Amino acid sequence: MKSRLLSFGYVLIAMLVIVRSASAQVTPSAGNVPPDDTQAIRIGAVIFYDWTRTLEPKTTDAAGNTISLNSFNVSRTYINVTGNISHRIAFRITPDITRETFAGPATSGSLVFRLKYGYAQFNLDDWTKDWKQTYVRLGQQQTLFIDAQEGVYRYRFQGTVFAERDGGMSSADAGATFHTNIPNGYGEQIRTGRSTTVQVVADGTDANSTNVALGYATTLVASYARELVSPPGQLQPPLVSADVRVWFNPQLESKDFMIPGILALLLLVVTTNLSSMSIVREKELGTLEQLNVTPIARWELIVGKLLPYAFIGIIDVLLVTLVALWWFEVPLRGSFLLLFTMSVVYLLTTLGLGLFVSTISATQQQAMMTASFFFLIPMVFLSGFVFPIENMPTVIQPFTYLIPLRYYLVILRGIFLKGVGLEILWPDALALLAWGVGILVLATLRSSKRLA
Repeated sequence: MKSRLLSFGYVLIAMLVIVRSASAQVTPSAGNVPPDDTQAIRIGAVIFYDWTRTLEPKTTDAAGNTISLNSFNVSRTYINVTGNISHRIAFRITPDITRETFAGPATSGSLVFRLKYGYAQFNLDDWTKDWKQTYVRLGQQQTLFIDAQEGVYRYRFQGTVFAERDGGMSSADAGATFHTNIPNGYGEQIRTGRSTTVQVVADGTDANSTNVALGYATTLVASYARELVSPPGQLQPPLVSADVRVWFNPQLESKDFMIPGILALLLLVVTTNLSSMSIVREKELGTLEQLNVTPIARWELIVGKLLPYAFIGIIDVLLVTLVALWWFEVPLRGSFLLLFTMSVVYLLTTLGLGLFVSTISATQQQAMMTASFFFLIPMVFLSGFVFPIENMPTVIQPFTYLIPLRYYLVILRGIFLKGVGLEILWPDALALLAWGVGILVLATLRSSKRLA
């Protein structure tokens, strides 16, 4: 008979505490307690171990004494390093060391080292006032669901929960998180049975996505309200309800989201298709050699070819904007001058793209098919006009940064619906300008070689 006694231990060892006083001492004024800016580093360890004793069969030692075999094994260790630089900046670094398990000698001593947590925390209580424990974390940090599970099962099983062992879910993830507490009074209202509200703020720019997100949010609040009912199943007004606030598009009208996108799509289709046939048409008519012997410079020929289509694009911008404002009543909360300027920058990309297609095509039909199937259709589907970029496969999302329509859509919806200016939209405006200048220079150089 063999009996195995398993003991799982949680040992928290305070290994080192280094506290250094702040270099400057602040004398508190009457009624004003300054924040504690004492710098500190705290190091501890969490050790997972098991102890096994074999009761039967017994064995004998070298002296002939009858003994029971014992074994002690440390299977996992967390080294927890925490501290703060000031009352606003804190950090945590937690290496995870485990013994490698495989079919082989138990004395191999192979260890697996990984960084479980490693993040910086920026406390915002100085600015949020009543919203206490408000902070932003950046780095490798614990996910809420798995971290809560580990808090329960850590005392029953060695190591992490089964979801992380199987690779289905990790208890840590790299990124940024925001945390805050609801102001005082919420818990008291719930305890005394009085109804209260939780504010839900949503960006209504994309009406379809916002409707889905609000559906999830209100369902979660309703589920939580049902859990608070005592006794369960009793009919009573919900203790918690959602106070929904939708910004930028309070009525969640899809036309406010689609009409600015149609402006971008119209400019792309019209100006790219027209300019893509500019050089090819001269080649088919046999007048390319005549233009080549004229005294005009190469850039003058390119400008002469593209300028009429640029005027057509500008007229399209004005017409679509007027129709959007007066017919569809889409709000224009930003600057019309900024809208017009960004549209001109966008025309550089569409005209340059059309000119580039013209230089790689032999006939007008080939130019139109190339522009449509290899450029226009991918741009429409990958720009976020049809599908949200966040819902696309992860492998596809990096390629969307190569689509100029993506940046112009962000600019249009920002100006129309949010009323923001260049101080917010400058990254998209800079990317759009770089794309337009780059493709226009490339098309001009290639056109010059073909004309030479």
